[in-house]
Amino acid sequence: MTNLSPVVAERSVDETTRLAHIGRKAEITRGYVEGTPVRALCGKVTVPTRDPERLPDCPECRRLFGMRLDRMLHPGGRPR
Repeated sequence: MTNLSPVVAERSVDETTRLAHIGRKAEITRGYVEGTPVRALCGKVTVPTRDPERLPDCPECRRLFGMRLDRMLHPGGRPR
């Protein structure tokens, strides 16, 4: 299982498209400190440099995060 969850997911900024991407918190933190690239859920690789709170979320990251969250909350599929 991945360590992506509402608690440990974090957003970083893509300077080229001005979107906030979602990725693993530890990787994003390391990216801020060491300047290393981070791969977002959507596959975009960026070096986090700014506060992502003022930018809109990447729609693909948001969609994929929602799918992962749904699978975590309903591991055997959606209850009927």
